[in-house]
Amino acid sequence: MARLDQLAASRFTYAAGAAASVTVPAGVVVVSVKAHATSAGSLTITPAGPNQTAVAGSAIPLPASADWFELNLLDIGAELGSGTVLVFSGTDSYLVVYAKQTNG
Repeated sequence: MARLDQLAASRFTYAAGAAASVTVPAGVVVVSVKAHATSAGSLTITPAGPNQTAVAGSAIPLPASADWFELNLLDIGAELGSGTVLVFSGTDSYLVVYAKQTNG
């Protein structure tokens, strides 16, 4: 199970680890996702939240020993809300950064 850590005096939190299934907790949205795989790995995202259909997307391949894979959701204007599931397979490290949802 992924551990959720609070960044001091910040509206951001994160989960980090190796290969795992990560469910986005209530009250936050995903800001960015990073992963690395020494051997080939993959990331599969099953979105949840407003205007989302909870159907797993195609696996995103992570080539062996390539630079860190990064998905910056702020850059593309996308939002993955609470209940979204990210499955990291064959990865040796991942980082999921969340921002607390705010009203307004």
